[in-house]
Amino acid sequence: MVGRPLAAPIIMALFMLAVLGLAYPLATYAVGRAVAPWRSSGSILAINGVAVGSYLVAQNVSSAALFQPMPGSTSGQDPYVPLNYALEQVPRVSRATGIPQAELRRLVYSVAAEDSRVVPALLGPGYPLVNVEQLNYELMRLYPAIYGR
Repeated sequence: MVGRPLAAPIIMALFMLAVLGLAYPLATYAVGRAVAPWRSSGSILAINGVAVGSYLVAQNVSSAALFQPMPGSTSGQDPYVPLNYALEQVPRVSRATGIPQAELRRLVYSVAAEDSRVVPALLGPGYPLVNVEQLNYELMRLYPAIYGR
């Protein structure tokens, strides 16, 4: 008689474990892969088959030769920075790499223009942002001798 009242909660706990611990995560993963496969894999940025970052998540970088994400932002993972913040970093990156400042500014504006097609849906038009992960990826891709890629 004592075992019978415990059977129902144990069965329910095992059922919920199967549904919420296995079925739901697998279903969510499958839908993500079907709907947006380019995002569900983390949007990895790779050069010559080597992962150098993710388009969606900022990486903490200490190199003076790379653009930095915003310090102390809410999550610390946001790859987007205001255009002015990216432009303020141009002299430092130029000194560290030898790339002319005009060329770096042109690249910053180019990445900002790409981002301006995506970000206004979230923040509204007229708020120029730059994805520093995309910017650093472009630097590494364009200047393999400097960045050792």
